[in-house]
Amino acid sequence: MAKDLVVVPRARPGAQERLLGELARAGIKTVYARPSRHTRKHGLATMHESADADMVVGGRSRKAGARFKVRSNADIDSLVKAAERGVPFAIIESGDWKIIPLENIVARARKSGTRIYAYASSPAEVRKMFSVLEVALAVAHLLYLEYLGGRHG
Repeated sequence: MAKDLVVVPRARPGAQERLLGELARAGIKTVYARPSRHTRKHGLATMHESADADMVVGGRSRKAGARFKVRSNADIDSLVKAAERGVPFAIIESGDWKIIPLENIVARARKSGTRIYAYASSPAEVRKMFSVLEVALAVAHLLYLEYLGGRHG
């Protein structure tokens, strides 16, 4: 399974469609955003709390993924139990404590088939996560990208 990069597109009003087009041209396949005519126009899959999203976060459906705050080993245990129950994907928010819990989660949830998405706040952090977690399940969710008048930052 390949590594994925999901981007949260943050744009000023009126610039969202342009940003989505740029992301699609850059090879991004999924955005964390509510489905819209703009995401469909650019062929982008969506991950969101909306029931219309391609990957629904939360909810009662067996197809819905879950979000976890990982601050302790007990939190990791909860996530692994959810993976064993068949949650299709898990989004992990771990603050400053990232690499060690992600290594543990990936190792323990590997056989479940659950895709693990972790927050990253910069391109350097994404590169570090991808290089440290050289495991097929490892994916990262990039939060830093914003579109501000033609400038990414």
